[in-house]
Amino acid sequence: MLMHLKSPEAAARWLLEWTPSGQLRTDSRAVGAGDAFIAWPGYAKDARQFVAGA
Repeated sequence: MLMHLKSPEAAARWLLEWTPSGQLRTDSRAVGAGDAFIAWPGYAKDARQFVAGA
């Protein structure tokens, strides 16, 4: 599920509702069942290109 959240408060509410037992991940290779993947442009790569695979 791809979400565009407009504020930190909206992100916090979404995370509490949808990932109560999961982890917050920034590395798509480490995403497991129940985890949330946060993607943003990085120094070496733009993590948004890995959203579909996460």
